[in-house]
Amino acid sequence: MPRGQALEFIEQNEPFSRAWYAGSVGYISETEAEFCVAIRSAWCKGNV
Repeated sequence: MPRGQALEFIEQNEPFSRAWYAGSVGYISETEAEFCVAIRSAWCKGNV
């Protein structure tokens, strides 16, 4: 599905914001780098 259609579908069919969903985690040094994809995230607010 093209990006524009996907964004439109999400906007019309999800009653909430995805907010944080995924991102990369890693480091870069002078001699090496290592990264991974964090596909699960949590944002705790209040008494949660």
